[in-house]
Amino acid sequence: MAGLTAKLTCPHLMATCWHKFTVCVKFQSSYTICVQKAFGGRFHHLKPHSYRHTLPASETSCKELDSNFTTRRHPGHNHSTIRTFISKHNFCIRHLCTDSVDGIVGRDKPQTVQEAIKYWSKQFIARNVPEAEISAKYIIAHAVGLKQLGDLTYNVLRRKLLDDEQDFVNNLCEQRLTRMPVQYIIGEWDFRNLTLLMRPPVFVPCPETEEFVELVLDHYSPSDKLHFLEVGCGTGAICISLLVELPKAHITVIEKSREACELTKANATRLGVIDRLTIHQDEWGTELPSCLHGNTFDAIVSNPPYIAHEHLKSVGDEVRHMDNGALDGGTDGLYHIKNICQQARHILKEDAFIWLETDTYHSDIIDAWLQQQPNTRLTFIKMYRDFANKPRFCQLQVKKEYG
Repeated sequence: MAGLTAKLTCPHLMATCWHKFTVCVKFQSSYTICVQKAFGGRFHHLKPHSYRHTLPASETSCKELDSNFTTRRHPGHNHSTIRTFISKHNFCIRHLCTDSVDGIVGRDKPQTVQEAIKYWSKQFIARNVPEAEISAKYIIAHAVGLKQLGDLTYNVLRRKLLDDEQDFVNNLCEQRLTRMPVQYIIGEWDFRNLTLLMRPPVFVPCPETEEFVELVLDHYSPSDKLHFLEVGCGTGAICISLLVELPKAHITVIEKSREACELTKANATRLGVIDRLTIHQDEWGTELPSCLHGNTFDAIVSNPPYIAHEHLKSVGDEVRHMDNGALDGGTDGLYHIKNICQQARHILKEDAFIWLETDTYHSDIIDAWLQQQPNTRLTFIKMYRDFANKPRFCQLQVKKEYG
């Protein structure tokens, strides 16, 4: 359960005990502290009282709030009054997020699945979380055990949430308020016709990458005996999709991230293609990795890091949860692409293709650069557009003859 834990000194009990309460952001620059449970239920159960302390706007997302608490009994009253004095040293937020259903008391607290979706959609909108309603639906559907949004039927939406379900919903939605990607929160995501495990900080595949897979598949037949090399596997979305659709293919992947290698292995095992997949944890730099020496491939497929370094600061908050190494393409975004092109001739068969997912302005630059690099033995074949009609994918080919 999200909230705060504070050390509460109780003069009338002559004891020091721990008191749990939560914080709910009522306005952007103020916090309302609501008492939930007093003294672990061993002494007085306090009715919810609140004390509002207005903070400067610059502190509304602070990681620490501090307060001293004193409690005293009022003659003739059957409840305690909490006096709160904001100071500097006595308590800290357990979770960065302070927007919590736990801070809502009485009839305002969401009771049903539908009410929870509406409540958290509003919270996401208030905190500028993108795709607010769909995020709430995906998270809450997952929290109540549903596999897809279509399972949020009329009867399900009307169903009252159990206490543990409410706690689970709150915990997951609070993660989304920190701009944690929904894929990480849920732990899995659909890619084409596959369901893949998702774990931070491994890069979450984009919808454009599904198109990339379709593009590659359109050029090969299920009966072809092929050996692909994938440079940078991430979740395994590309290589596993190709292996599922091309039952006679084998794929070797090279990936520098240990987390990505482990996740790809887990997904390949789960989907029954691990026996046709070889994973090397290594980095493709300016030299051909030694693990690839002696191999020849029918094609290279890669969705490499291609964001120019200076553009990284403009990526969305969700992307900041992901491995920066899966994003940074160097000064012009082409560092990894050029490394692949410069070494590919050593391991590609004659007439073999290189398939690349790139940034939208890269295709013309790659074409011009290859014309100035005859030693690569590569020629630019074609640029393909994505569903937004943006130039996104490049097809290169090894020349039949050198020069």
